[in-house]
Amino acid sequence: MKKIVLILASFLLFQYYSFSQPKDSLWGVIQFTVNNKNCLAVINMEYKNFKEKSKYPVALFFDVETREKVGPDGWPSPEENLIFNSFENQIINLVDSNCIAKYIGRTILDGKREIIFYIDKKEKIDKALKELKQNEKMIRVFDYSFYDDPTWEQVYMFYK
Repeated sequence: MKKIVLILASFLLFQYYSFSQPKDSLWGVIQFTVNNKNCLAVINMEYKNFKEKSKYPVALFFDVETREKVGPDGWPSPEENLIFNSFENQIINLVDSNCIAKYIGRTILDGKREIIFYIDKKEKIDKALKELKQNEKMIRVFDYSFYDDPTWEQVYMFYK
């Protein structure tokens, strides 16, 4: 199982760097469990000791469905990863064009993926996301949530 996790983590990290990440970002792969299922996070570690958290007081979490699952932990298939990466790029571009954001990373959980940001204001991006959810041509169903979190407690566990 550990070999599969390492192979998938390497694949995800390669996918991460090859799609939309700044070249100078520091990324960490973190394995954890939820409900006895193995989970994985790819997190931007440059925010570990970030001093300006209060300028980005709103956590923005996206939950994206995983349709094609492999293995007992419900992780996405390689084909599903490609679809997710394309969708994630669309989300990153939409967030970047509607607010000032810090991209924290992504997680793989049983049957879903998360995309995590911290943003300055939610009004403009909330409107854009509501419009996006109405698009019948979306390649994946998603939900999103905002949390008032000026100290970044929602992602504390990734930066311990």
